Amino acid sequence: MFSNNIQQLFFRILQGNAQRDEVEAALLKFKEEDWQELYDFAIAVEVFPAFYDKLLRLGFTSLPSSVISKFRDTYFLNVQRNIILERELMVVLNHLRAKNIKVITLKGPIFGRLFYGDTALRQASCDLDLLVGFDQIRGAQKFLSELGYNFHGRRPADF
Repeated sequence: MFSNNIQQLFFRILQGNAQRDEVEAALLKFKEEDWQELYDFAIAVEVFPAFYDKLLRLGFTSLPSSVISKFRDTYFLNVQRNIILERELMVVLNHLRAKNIKVITLKGPIFGRLFYGDTALRQASCDLDLLVGFDQIRGAQKFLSELGYNFHGRRPADF
């Protein structure tokens, strides 16, 4: 469970400059465990990259170098994952479209690009969500299996 103070501070940082001085004063009082809780909360609510970006843009002078290093490493690991997911998404989309399967991407790296204007600002997931027409499910499964993918949950034969 995350403390109310950490949660409030987290949302103040995301709000931006409105309470910048108050936030910086609070950060100056942070102990190592407070930084860890803030980090854990940002990961848990799945907006860590956007939070880190905002934290940097606000230009706080009170951020310990060890904290910046840990946050930066997590941010760039996320960037790497998003690049891999985006590249794989393009492979999958091109393969399905070449087989005349109409597909729509849901969430994923494309969401980061559309919502944030930057794929790096979306916390990477571990999957790609695609929507295909009911009448193309079996074909999509066949062509995705050519790429080494398989369906989870209900199989097309269950429809």
